[in-house]
Amino acid sequence: MFTWLSHKIPARPKTFILFWAVLAFLGISGALVGFGQGNLFERMSSSESMIPDSESDIVLRATGADERGESIIVLVENTTPEEISVELSAFREKVQALPHVASVNDPQNVDERFKQELAAQIDIAVEQAISDNQEFIDQAAQGALQSAAPLLEQARSTGGPEAEYAAREQIIEQATTEAQMAIAEQARTQARQATIDVPNPAKAFTNGNSFVLVTQLDPGQFPQTVADVKDHVTSLSDTLNDADNNITVSAVSATLATNVILDQTAEDLVTGETVGLPIALVLLVVVFGGAIAAGLPLGSALISIAIGLGAVWTITFITNVDNFILNIVTLIGLALSIDYGLLVVSRYREEIAEYTNDPDSPELKEHIAYAIQKTITTAGRTVAFSALTIALAISGLLFMNAPMLRMIAIGGVIVTLLAVATAITLVPALIVVSGRKLVAPSALSRFTLMRFLFVRFGDSASDKGIFSRLARWVQKRPWQIVVSTLLLLGIIAAPVLGLTLRSNFTDYLPQDSEEKHVIATVDKDFPAFSTPEISLLAHADVSDTTALVEQIKELPSITGAREPVATDNGVVIGFDVDTDDAVSKEVTDLVSEIRGLDASFSFDVGGPAALQMDFASSIASDTPIALGIVIASVVVLLFFMTGSIIAPLTALVINSLSLLAGLGGAAFLFNHGLFGLPQTSGIETFVVATAIAFGFGLAMDYEVFLLARIKEYWDLGESNDMAVEHGLQRSGRIITSAAAIIIAVFIGFVFGELVAIKQIGVVLAIIVVVDATIVRMLLVPAMMTILGKWNWWAPRPLRKLYKRFAIHH
Repeated sequence: MFTWLSHKIPARPKTFILFWAVLAFLGISGALVGFGQGNLFERMSSSESMIPDSESDIVLRATGADERGESIIVLVENTTPEEISVELSAFREKVQALPHVASVNDPQNVDERFKQELAAQIDIAVEQAISDNQEFIDQAAQGALQSAAPLLEQARSTGGPEAEYAAREQIIEQATTEAQMAIAEQARTQARQATIDVPNPAKAFTNGNSFVLVTQLDPGQFPQTVADVKDHVTSLSDTLNDADNNITVSAVSATLATNVILDQTAEDLVTGETVGLPIALVLLVVVFGGAIAAGLPLGSALISIAIGLGAVWTITFITNVDNFILNIVTLIGLALSIDYGLLVVSRYREEIAEYTNDPDSPELKEHIAYAIQKTITTAGRTVAFSALTIALAISGLLFMNAPMLRMIAIGGVIVTLLAVATAITLVPALIVVSGRKLVAPSALSRFTLMRFLFVRFGDSASDKGIFSRLARWVQKRPWQIVVSTLLLLGIIAAPVLGLTLRSNFTDYLPQDSEEKHVIATVDKDFPAFSTPEISLLAHADVSDTTALVEQIKELPSITGAREPVATDNGVVIGFDVDTDDAVSKEVTDLVSEIRGLDASFSFDVGGPAALQMDFASSIASDTPIALGIVIASVVVLLFFMTGSIIAPLTALVINSLSLLAGLGGAAFLFNHGLFGLPQTSGIETFVVATAIAFGFGLAMDYEVFLLARIKEYWDLGESNDMAVEHGLQRSGRIITSAAAIIIAVFIGFVFGELVAIKQIGVVLAIIVVVDATIVRMLLVPAMMTILGKWNWWAPRPLRKLYKRFAIHH
């Protein structure tokens, strides 16, 4: 394939360019416009549930919008219902008129309704008491008649039977009334006593100078109704603020929270590229000594991203796609495209320098064709092998039970393949079209500063230079370098020992969003409307749950139980925990303890902490098989590239050190909130899983770049030390340049608002920094020096296998 491409691309470069341009146009059109089917941002979602059919997922479905309807909580601050009664009535009337709205509470009349409800309950108790004591009332009437016997006899003697009958009826009526009044008074006293502790709904809806409105929708998903309610909330806020007061009106619901995450994802994507890409372009200009050569890898990256976004848009028609995939696909797509494009352009410049440095040479076209052929069959093979290795590393996530991680794997594999495809076809085609412009000195070299930067930091085709000197320095003291670098990596990685994994939906909300503010305020001031830390779904009748509820209420830190709610799947009971963190260790321990309790019926335990536990548990159980497949794949591929069994094994160990250092460094920075990063109590679980997969891939990327060049010199008959020296010299500048550019891209995404994206950007940036400097420049040369010819050892049977199926560069 590489030989075929090396001849076809120089012959028909515009055909290849047109092919990729059409794909990019279709991809970006689908992602941004959607062809009438909704663009990518409209079609993406944000997952609350992590593991299908887990206990937490079962509870989440039972308490979700499909079963119980969505609740929209509107928080009004710095006023009271009485002060804005007119505006409040108009708002409630408009919202109540919307389709699928089941109810909207009225905070203005809640006290009066509360009194009426209590009075009605007392009247019912009185009626019931009178009914239950009818025998006593009858006995009282009979007793009154017996006591009034002389009066009845007198009435008969003076007025006859009619007078006696009238007196009898009057005595019975009076005795009955008195008995009923006595019973009623006693029943009222008891009923009032029973309702003393009944919470006043007014206290749930109001708190000082703020109150909440709760709009309850019918069961089902009604995003348009939610959007309409949000519009009315905005309108109410605008109306109230026309009076130049300090009233604030804000709202939150599951749909609104998801929407703000999706919107912020799009904004962070633009922010990341706005910050990172200009820096990357400047670094590329310095590395290649000109804007045209610098634009090739960047242009290839943008084409890959455009097509990748279109591919993700297409996937949304097949399955739900989590919004975080967008940023991760963009991050990895940019990183790998720049990596591969940088290597291809650099190798081309190295090859063309072997033929000519004269842009006016009459044989320039032939020289370019030869250089392109050599570039594709060498660097092209290297990046293709690297991409295959990375795709296999990422595909380990496919064996996870979490849909989010599987989708990230699919997106990662797609952009990896796109990155390598554009690197070995589009970039060479652009090189051919650029022709003499890439050979001629850049106009920027006329400036003294730029000329100095080009000479000092630009790519080099020499076997002698700063990296060859570094290699010789390392080779003189390999054991000291190995010990010192391992010690340094251990220090950086040490915080991993105390790493806390988090998976809390509210953590994903932007820090300054009104949705996050409403959630925090409701949790503090209106606990009746907050999400309980623990939810229990009992597959039984309400009456059967009493014993279990009482047992749970006795557990430490449990402050109370919510009213049971019957659903089609059972009874849902929420439990409040005395904590400021719904996913803290204290709550997860309670979840584990409750799940271990015995009951006469089956039950499931859910809530934020349970979701986090089930997600982490699933990853832990799925990791061995995923790692096993990745390790086996990498060992096999590296073996067929190097012919050694030692090289793959050392690469696995060394790359693992880069991963641990990246996670440890990121944990330390976020735990202490350093360098302007938000202070968090842990790293998101999906960030850790994703960073391991992509970080391993990027580390393996640099391993392949370095080993491929060292192997070239080894195959030419050079000694191990000389091959390491020349290989590091030829690849060192590419590795460090690529790392610097990728770090700029990763750091660009740190300027966004989503904490999870900040975390993954920082983790990957640290992995790249550590791997491209400490590991590739120091540890690997030192290890290869110590191992000597053993770097290339393999058992005899495997050597025969290698000779038959080797991947040659």
